Amino acid sequence: MNNSSSNTTSSSNTGRSIQNFLSQTPIFVAILLVVNIAIHIIVFITSLDISPYVFQPYRVWYYNQYYRMITSAFLHGGIMHIGMNMMSLVAIGGMLEPVYGSFRFIYLTWITILLGGICYLILAFSAAWITSDWSYIGVSSIGYSGVLFSYAVMESFHSTVQSRSLFGLINVPTKLYPFILLIVLQFLLPNISLFGHLGGLLAGIIMMTSIGNQLLVPSQGKTVCLSVSLLSLNILIPHSLLACMEWLESILIPSFVKRQSSYRPMTDKEFIHPSLQGGDVRSAILGIWAFIVMAITCVLNIFVTIAHICGKML
Repeated sequence: MNNSSSNTTSSSNTGRSIQNFLSQTPIFVAILLVVNIAIHIIVFITSLDISPYVFQPYRVWYYNQYYRMITSAFLHGGIMHIGMNMMSLVAIGGMLEPVYGSFRFIYLTWITILLGGICYLILAFSAAWITSDWSYIGVSSIGYSGVLFSYAVMESFHSTVQSRSLFGLINVPTKLYPFILLIVLQFLLPNISLFGHLGGLLAGIIMMTSIGNQLLVPSQGKTVCLSVSLLSLNILIPHSLLACMEWLESILIPSFVKRQSSYRPMTDKEFIHPSLQGGDVRSAILGIWAFIVMAITCVLNIFVTIAHICGKML
């Protein structure tokens, strides 16, 4: 009798803890968290074959299975995989959504999922063409980590903190943190998806350039004609990115969602970073390449330092 009462109390406390956690988490971070976990549970319980939904460049390109760019982001390979990704989602997403606003955050998420997939395709086919090893386009990958790298790039570039800790071992420049983390993770866990993570990282950088601005709102300041059955509508897309976001938020987000305490109103925070503001493709590519070179140099210096210390100890 006491055991039953104790179990009921424990379950009630757990339920309240989960409810409090979700209510304090920004609304779309919480929704993405629940969706990812729910999909993982369904796949586990039903033993669903996920092979038709994983990201595989060959099938995406030659069979026009573009849906794989979206479905693969919400699939995970095990409890450790989804656990690490969801903790990162709450940590990084929990910082980004209040900064940009809930609608801009979820809009940005979908754009980076698609853009990250396109970057993955380009990287895989480029590697296959350069090396003449076409197995690159047959490799499958899953997971939300590509999107997380997009989040990490945007958060680190706009952060006012000069440095941050890498696994609690060494401090690295904040803007280089995602690049260094990518290289270190690939070194420690060589079986993880390099192109998936690198594609997400590149997508995050592109979103902070003027090119990304155009990707977000490709028809700024132009009249868009929509025809539905016999009804024709002329809609003027606002000139500025922020005004366009506010307009989309007003027509796409229901009022009851906006009334939730976890919903974060739109802010005037810009996606574009001053150091990546060049509007042409060449400047964007040079900026990306410069940061990659700096990251590789920083990682090499870290490994040389570690090797030097180990040599002295021996």
